[in-house]
Amino acid sequence: MIGSFQVFTSAFVIGGTTGRPLESTLMYMVLIYRHAFRYFKMGYASALAVLLFLAILIVTVTIFRTARLWVFQEDEEQAA
Repeated sequence: MIGSFQVFTSAFVIGGTTGRPLESTLMYMVLIYRHAFRYFKMGYASALAVLLFLAILIVTVTIFRTARLWVFQEDEEQAA
């Protein structure tokens, strides 16, 4: 899950801020970078970053809340 949010470097190196070829490398983080430093729309880029933060927060809270269903602690007794 963490790796999917850390795709900025490879997408930026391959496609730059244009997302070439055919915007196939235009990831959300590159879009934030493009609006902030290419178009100088800092407010819009900040709003996009806040939306990204909220999405990551929701995913994180969901994972922590459901972890008790799919994570086995070794000191717990298994129901057979």
